[in-house]
Order: sequence, then structure tokens, then C-alpha cells
Amino acid sequence: MSRIPDIQKIYENSTPLTGPNILTLEEIFEAYSYERPTANSNVVVRGSFVSSIDGASSVDGISGGLSSHADKAMFRIQRELTDLVVIGSGTAKAENYFGVRSDQELEARRRAQGLSAVPPIAVLSSTADLDPDSQLFTNTFVPPIVITTDAAPKTKTKALESAGAVVIHAGTSRVNVKLALTSLSRLGFVRILCEGGPKLFGSMLAEDLVDDVCLTLSPSLVGGRAGRIADWDGAAASAMSLAHVLVAEDGTLLTRWVRQA
Repeated sequence: MSRIPDIQKIYENSTPLTGPNILTLEEIFEAYSYERPTANSNVVVRGSFVSSIDGASSVDGISGGLSSHADKAMFRIQRELTDLVVIGSGTAKAENYFGVRSDQELEARRRAQGLSAVPPIAVLSSTADLDPDSQLFTNTFVPPIVITTDAAPKTKTKALESAGAVVIHAGTSRVNVKLALTSLSRLGFVRILCEGGPKLFGSMLAEDLVDDVCLTLSPSLVGGRAGRIADWDGAAASAMSLAHVLVAEDGTLLTRWVRQA
């Protein structure tokens, strides 16, 4: 088990820490590098979530209540490594999502990896029920992608396009996640980071589309009726292998799981 006493300091300042089992920034990036797409897929889907010890994915409806300095730094690292962030419309609204933050140094590191300067955010909404005046459209470096259906009102899709969004249709009355990922791969998005919500991630699990899961385990108990990171009708078991466990100074565990070969 490797230690990262202050991952936020390492990430923000590239501060090399020394000692037994302490990772450097380069080693952290290597530990979270994406696998290549499999023979039967054009994309690699990674889920990134935080959970309490007792399995709660949120406190009072938002995941931020479980986050820590280490988790926030890892959140940014995950975004730095991806082609695109994908979320459900419920998460976009509940978390008041805005575009991925960036700066010149970050953009340079991404371009050195062959990535775009800033990863866009793609939002799945069967009815295109999104506010074009929300932060998702007004507080971003790059326009979002909205993945919707043929049943979505044209007035709504046109309003989102007028706000700068790229609108993709993937399904008739309900977004087909397989078709959505295929459409994204055709646009050059291969490394996909799913940040929720539970229904979107659950639908990906149901379709056996998840290749990689980065789960932060918060050193806390929540209780109540908080949901899990995946929520879908029925259950579908996907065998995963533990890639690593990193432990932060405050006891936060940062785990990565990959699809079994």
C-alpha cells in the first residue's frame, strides 16, 4: 500500500516527497493511466466516485460532503488524463456543474500527452431538459456536449445549440448509452471519465461498458438513506481486479479497480 501524505501539494506544486512507499507525481499519473480499448470496444470507460465506509455516495444529496483534500486532488488528476467527462443531467443539476478548470501549465501537460487543451463535459438527457443559462454553458472553457434522443423537443435542443452546445442524438425516447459512446468515439473521444450520477453509471454497468473504477473511500460513516454509486433496475455482476490502493494522511483510501481479463 503506497502513501501520499499530501497529494494536493504534490499535484499543485510538483513537490517531490521522499520516504518509503511515497509516490511522486509522475508515479501517480502512471498509476492512473488509461488502458487501451479492448478488441470489442472503441472506448475505455472509467468511473470516478467517492463513497463513505458504509457505502453512501453522498451527504444531503451531493458527493461534495464526502470529499477531502486528497479526493479533490485526485478528481483533478482524473480529469487531466481523460478525453471527456460524462455525466447525467440529474448530477449536472444537483451539483451545479460547470466546465473543467484549466491553466497554461495544465494545458501544456495535456497537449504533451496528445490530448486536447481542455476536456469537454458531455451530459446525457433524454429530454434535453437543461438550462442554457446554467454554469454548464456559461462558466466553461469549451462548450459542452449534450447527448439526447429523437423525442427531445426541438425547441430545447435548438436553445442548447444556440448556447454553444454540440447536440448528439442517441436513441428514440431514452438515451442508448452504447450508441452514445459510439458517437463520442467517432468524435475522437476514447478515454471516457464518468462522474455520475448513479443512474448513468448503473446503466453503463448493466450494458457491461465499465472498464475501470477509481473509488475514493472516505473515512466516515453516513447512515440514513443515501444511495450507492450505481443505481439501476436489476443487477449485473462485473468482476474487477484491484490495481492499487493509495492511502492519504487523513486516512482517505484511493483505490483503482480494472476489468478482469
